[in-house]
Amino acid sequence: MTREEAVDVYSKKIRATGREYWLDEQESGGEYAHFYFLLNRDGKPIVADTLLYTLRLHHESEVLEIAEARVAEKFPGYDPEKSEPDLDAQVAEALAEVMVELQEEEEVKVQEFIEEDVEHEWGLGIDAALNVPVISPTQIQRFIDRYRAADTRTDPDLYSFQIKSDFSGE
Repeated sequence: MTREEAVDVYSKKIRATGREYWLDEQESGGEYAHFYFLLNRDGKPIVADTLLYTLRLHHESEVLEIAEARVAEKFPGYDPEKSEPDLDAQVAEALAEVMVELQEEEEVKVQEFIEEDVEHEWGLGIDAALNVPVISPTQIQRFIDRYRAADTRTDPDLYSFQIKSDFSGE
């Protein structure tokens, strides 16, 4: 789909919602949202393909990524993309241990961010994490309003979160 076709398609989808964005409900949940909104750049309309998620979810992803890298060092045959029954139980236990350790030591700290991909085929890709408990329609609209007003300030503080899962005993 060309940039112009994308603008046409998403303009129609957005108008049909009665909001200023179209939410991809298949790729959205309480802590993240994938949505599209329109912007003008250099006098031309473009589609902003946006992923917005909570800082807590971003933290959890970072912890998992670091844990997988450490576990891969201990289990040379481990590939997070493939399931191997012989390794799965050992790897799961090792992953849980590393994640608990990372959490207890507060080794992983994250901060709010907004990243832009100006090479996106439809105009602009945006990836952002905000320190909010949920990504709600109100949060999405607030993000769009601030972005359109060129207010892309983020909280510079670093945060660490407790991971809620079966292995941490919570």
